[in-house]
This record gives sequence, C-alpha cells and structure tokens, in this order.
Amino acid sequence: MRFLVGNQGKSKTLAQSLELFVVMAGFGFIFLIAVVQPLDGDTWWHLRAGEVIFQQGKPLTNDLFSFTCFGEPWLSHSWLTDLWLYISFLLGSFPGITIWIAALTMLTAVMVFFQMEGPPVYRMVLTIAMSVLLLPFLKARPQMISIIFFLVTIRILSLYRTRKRDLLIWLIPGFFLWANLHGGFVIGFIVIFITLIVDNLARVVNTDKEVHFERNQNIRLIIVVLLCSICLLYTSPSPRDRTRSRMPSSA
Repeated sequence: MRFLVGNQGKSKTLAQSLELFVVMAGFGFIFLIAVVQPLDGDTWWHLRAGEVIFQQGKPLTNDLFSFTCFGEPWLSHSWLTDLWLYISFLLGSFPGITIWIAALTMLTAVMVFFQMEGPPVYRMVLTIAMSVLLLPFLKARPQMISIIFFLVTIRILSLYRTRKRDLLIWLIPGFFLWANLHGGFVIGFIVIFITLIVDNLARVVNTDKEVHFERNQNIRLIIVVLLCSICLLYTSPSPRDRTRSRMPSSA
C-alpha cells in the first residue's frame, strides 16, 4: 500500500513538473515572437509626436507633421502612450522599444492565462493561440494598450458578478487613463453596454424577488460608474475637444 501511495505521489509531482515546464516554455515562446516583431510604419510618427510632447510638456493640439493641414486642430488621442514610447526609445534606443513591445505582450499573455479556468496546459495552448492571432497587433503602437485595458475591464465585470461590486469603482480612473493612452477606450464602453443589456434581460427572465433586487442594484451601480467615467473623460486632454479636432490617420 505504501508503495502504491509513493508511486502515486511521484506521478503527481512529475505531472505538476511537466505542466510547469509547458507553461514556462509557452511563455518563453510568446516572449520570443514578441521581441522579433518588426517596427510598424506608424511607429515613427508616434515617436515624433512623443518627442514633441516631451519637449513642450503638453499634448499636441495642432497638426505639425502634414503639409496640407499644417497648423489645423489635431486630436492626439494617444498622447500619453506616444510620450511613454518616446521615453522608452530615449532610454534604450531600439532595444528599448523592443522591451516595450515584449513587456506589453507578456502582460497580455499572463492576463489571458490567469483569467481562464481549467488545466494549465490547455490554458497555455489557448494563450499561445491568442498570441499568434494577435501578431498583426504586436507592434510599437498605442493599440496594444487597448488590448490590456479591454482584458482588465472584462476581468472587473466578471468579478463584480461574484458580488465583488466595489471593484467597479476602479473602472472610473481606469477609463480616464485609458482615454489618454489610446482612443480604443470606446471598446470598454461597448462592453459595459452589453453587460447592462444582459443584466436587464436576466432581470426580466428571473422572477425571484431577491435575485431581482440584486440585479437592480448591480444595474444602478454600473450606470453610475458609466456616467462618472464619461464625465471624467471630458476633463482629460484627449477627448475634450473631439468635436473640433481632426483624428490622425491611424493609431
């Protein structure tokens, strides 16, 4: 009996070691595909915009780069990421940009891996598949920020369903930061609207009074967080003058 128990313990330890090896090897593979990504054509004007922002100490409000629209109002929707990218280049030149891409890619992969449930090997396979599908987006561009904030928003909304409603408050400063890092913050609002629709449908279908009351509380809290986030956005440099500013050609 002791022999059998000992063998089972060794088999379990070996299986755990193999799982750990597969997970670490998977993250190593993701890191490798991140550090060999070529620079995108848009990286250069993001770097230039970041340099100007760094020198003048404030976001760009006028077009300084084109011939036909020089001096026109211009919305620098990713001014904070441009500044961050330029500082990375300033500190580490092109290796600094590579580290910037790799760090954001690894953060995305780790978040995806730990948000899933199930055996670690299966989660690692899905994480690698996700990373391969995201290869066109793994560039030195602000769009990578939106991927991370999208995952954070999804995570907070999933946790609030487990009665951790206090976490919803973090969406307010999160959207404020996201709006200054990349214009993709609109994706977060779409996710919240979908959540509201689903919760309303669930409230209509479920006739239990206690569940109905709890759903109403959740919906009210989400609406308050949404309205506060929208109001706070208009105090940030990026969205404030959207109606009169011209969007850059790409992000």
